[in-house]
Amino acid sequence: MKLTADFVASKKYFFLLGHTTSFIARSLIKYARKHNISIETEAKETQTTNIFVVDPSTQNLNIKPSPNVQIHLIFTNHSRESLNKGNSFLAKYREQTQLIYLDSDTDNEEIVEKIIWFALSKGEEPTIFIRTLKSTPEETLKPIVKPNQFKLKKRHILVVFLLSQLLFLLPLSISIIFLSQAGHLFKTGKIIESKNAVAHAKQVSFGTHILYFIARPLLGFLYIAPTVENIINAVDISTTTLELTLSSTENAHQLVALITHKEPVPSDKGEISLRLKILKDKSLQLEKNSKVLSGKLSLIPIIKQTDIEKLEKYSKILSQVRDFIDIAPQFLGRDGEKKYLIFFYNNMELRPGGGFLGSYATLTLKNYHLQSLELFDIYDIDGQLKGHIEPPGPLRIYLNQPHWFTRDSNFSPDFTVNSEVAKSFLEKIFGQRQDVSGYIGITTSALSNILSSFPPVYLSDYNETITQENFFLKTQTEVESNHFEGSKKKKNYLGSIMQALILSSDKASLTKLGEGLGKSLAEKHIVFNIADNRVNIFFKRNGWGGNLTVPQCLEGKNCLVNYVSAIDANLGVNKSNYYVTRQFNITSNFVSKKILKSQVLIIFTNQSPNGSFPGGEYKNYFRLYIPASGQNVGVDVNDTPSSTFSVSSDKGFKTISQFITVPPQQSTTIKIIYNLDVPDFVDSYQLVVQKQIGSINNEMSLAFDTNKSSYHLRPQNFAPVEKDRQLLYNTVLLSDRVFFIKL
Repeated sequence: MKLTADFVASKKYFFLLGHTTSFIARSLIKYARKHNISIETEAKETQTTNIFVVDPSTQNLNIKPSPNVQIHLIFTNHSRESLNKGNSFLAKYREQTQLIYLDSDTDNEEIVEKIIWFALSKGEEPTIFIRTLKSTPEETLKPIVKPNQFKLKKRHILVVFLLSQLLFLLPLSISIIFLSQAGHLFKTGKIIESKNAVAHAKQVSFGTHILYFIARPLLGFLYIAPTVENIINAVDISTTTLELTLSSTENAHQLVALITHKEPVPSDKGEISLRLKILKDKSLQLEKNSKVLSGKLSLIPIIKQTDIEKLEKYSKILSQVRDFIDIAPQFLGRDGEKKYLIFFYNNMELRPGGGFLGSYATLTLKNYHLQSLELFDIYDIDGQLKGHIEPPGPLRIYLNQPHWFTRDSNFSPDFTVNSEVAKSFLEKIFGQRQDVSGYIGITTSALSNILSSFPPVYLSDYNETITQENFFLKTQTEVESNHFEGSKKKKNYLGSIMQALILSSDKASLTKLGEGLGKSLAEKHIVFNIADNRVNIFFKRNGWGGNLTVPQCLEGKNCLVNYVSAIDANLGVNKSNYYVTRQFNITSNFVSKKILKSQVLIIFTNQSPNGSFPGGEYKNYFRLYIPASGQNVGVDVNDTPSSTFSVSSDKGFKTISQFITVPPQQSTTIKIIYNLDVPDFVDSYQLVVQKQIGSINNEMSLAFDTNKSSYHLRPQNFAPVEKDRQLLYNTVLLSDRVFFIKL
């Protein structure tokens, strides 16, 4: 409804003070002229009874109105200063004052009519609030301070409410911080400190659940409750998992102490058996937890895929631990004495079976207890060998060795073959059957990985400290240089290291020890051949048997299998493999629907500083194992066709052999090409790349090309880059690999 003010014919006079150039002031002046009202902007003697003051200043408010004068204060904003001015003046001159509040300065005749109507009305309410942005009927207010006070309280209530919904984030964040600290402390071997951090995380987590209960309805309404609950559950499972891990680690420490105890007691056997059972139960629970945690984390967007893959790897390791505990009683001699031969392979002088065999040890276990560990220098043993044993041709030709000795017995890439050959040498040397329970091959790299879990080992007899970093160079300097047959130097030195490690086993970080052993097993630096079939199946099933794998289809029947295994034999009588790197480039090219052309190119780079020991020229009798069906073989050395390579068959494989040399600070390239027939109705391609025992520094690039064939390559278990109908993939050959491709 439009409000209007009616005037009598007599002349009216108003004063207009304050901000007279504002929009509302101008609008008042126009309205006055239109209705024949005289508005003065300067004080003078008149019969004026109404004074309008727009946005009054402090000076304007110092006026003292006469009893017959009405003051109308017009405010064009709602600042607290305006409210205070108006209320203060109203308190002094209530009977003569009206407060008019606009929410903006406006030039609007309708708003002016409302102001005039309110000014001339005789209502009891001294205050009016007029909206200028949207025309609505006037509304009167109680003193305006009260609504603002209500709004302020409402804002506070809203802030408190929102904080109450987010409070759970504080204990949740603190729990995560404690768990992160616990994990770091655990990795560094600080078990007690890690347990304390986990205990703190558990305490704080209780607060997370209470506060989240308050926030759950709102978060559910906003559809973010599932994500938050996944995070909270992940933290809870992580806490439980760390608790179990710490408990299992302490249990494992006790197991190692009992097994290596110098003076065992009859009750040890029962305690070890019980601790093994406890460890198995906990590893099973840990495996379940890690799978659940992996599932929870996969639902949280901010979690990286690599973190989930680490958990899956951890779950696999736990499964392997649990399976080992099943065969541990047999391996540790629960039912009788077990004697193992441990061959120490120096893979810095790489041989087909892992490295030069410089020493071996006998390990005797009985009733879960370490009975003895005795080390032997291989040269002492070979010195007792009588008669002639014909060596493999490459040893006789390139090593100029007329006889075959134990130290060169690992000339096969298969550890089972090598261990049996070594056993036959020992039986011939000692003149009696070697009744052993199994064989273990350990490379220099494995010993270095194991040393990483121990504090620096001090050898008092030599006044030296051995660490992971200096182990290789120390041993080469101390036992390899100036070594002669019959010398006890190597045996005594390595024996001192071994005894020092056994004595300090209680100080080792089981976390790092587990990582070192896991790395060594996965990368084929530790291999097993055990007489007990059940135990041996466990090691072979996990890829720790050190055997060549005959190519066969692992998925379906209609597949094409390709196989590559590059085998080095360092015949330079030096340790140059410490300086040698190998770069593999393997190409699989379907040149037609019936033929696969395979190319294996390897770049050997010798970074030896010069020709001096332990480095020097790399003299390598190289062999490449490919499928027995490989044909049309060709070999290039440094881009020149070779006339000295040979091809032979070996138990389901075709072997291509070539002797090469790599001088210090130079590279040598060998390229081998062969073809495979593609069977009819083929629907998949499988490339198997087996790593040599003890090999290091193996970078690998793969290329799969369809050329002009109709095949469409679809990788199944790796993520290559696709370019021009090619699949390109770069990796490092740390273990045996199988690549599946659907055609």
